Amino acid sequence: MFETLVVALLPSVITVILGFVAAKRHDFVAADASVLIKMVMHYALPLALFVGTIRTTRVSLLDDVPLLIGLFVAMVALYVVVLFTGRLVFHASWGASALAALAASAPNFAYIGPPVLGSLYGPASSVPIAVGNTLLVLTLFPATVVLLTLDTQTRATAGEPGDGQAHGTGSATPNIPSILGHAFAQPIVWMPLLALAMVMLGVQIPPPAAATLDLLGQSATGVALFSAGIVIAAYQVKITRVVVTLALLKNIGQPALLMLALLSLGYTNPLLGEAVVTTALPAIVSIALLGVQYGVAQSLTASTLFLSLIGSLATLSLFIA
Repeated sequence: MFETLVVALLPSVITVILGFVAAKRHDFVAADASVLIKMVMHYALPLALFVGTIRTTRVSLLDDVPLLIGLFVAMVALYVVVLFTGRLVFHASWGASALAALAASAPNFAYIGPPVLGSLYGPASSVPIAVGNTLLVLTLFPATVVLLTLDTQTRATAGEPGDGQAHGTGSATPNIPSILGHAFAQPIVWMPLLALAMVMLGVQIPPPAAATLDLLGQSATGVALFSAGIVIAAYQVKITRVVVTLALLKNIGQPALLMLALLSLGYTNPLLGEAVVTTALPAIVSIALLGVQYGVAQSLTASTLFLSLIGSLATLSLFIA
């Protein structure tokens, strides 16, 4: 088991470290990371999500309703709790609260899910990955982009700088239709939604077309992780109480709560194991990329990503056991 996790996680960790070392050697700076992140968020990652979704069958998405419900509650409920805790209790901006919520509730389905779950469940692992990724692009990603856009426009209207940890005190009235239009115009939002609609309608694209689109999409993982390493170097890892709390919520809290809920409802393996291990995956790397792209909570997201990724070697072992 430990060897499996090392094989699954080591490429991701090494790629982040390479980005970190490259930044420390001054081969790349924060501005370079912004360019790489723009490529990932506007082109590579949307294409990767589109192709990954379009290759999912409608049957696999609708067959396992308990898994769908369990992952939905584990992700969306935790997101909402962290979001409003950040906003109402700690008085952080909507953007910072949304990124904290995404860090605590969004497992790294696309990058780390296949090797970890594939080694445990074989071909059946594609179902929890597909279901979880679909829920992510349907709910948490659009909500986060909308709130980040709201935060950016509010600060711009109020004349506040984007310091990345801003507290939302601007009094300007946001233009909600404009914010929604801007958010859903982002490729990372509309491309997975288009793919999902095509899957539900039974529309397929020829395999050569999918392979063509996937050529750039395949670069998303490596470039995103490398960029995350640059971001971690540029904004420094700061292990604060908030960072530790978010990492613990993601790595331990989310899978533990889901495990207790499923056990109380009488569910057993394989559904129990699939759902719990899926939510025990570390935080999604996009939190650091979105933080830089929107100028919000860069240090917080970089630090949480680093701690969640490193800590997942132990916490994933715990939940698999």
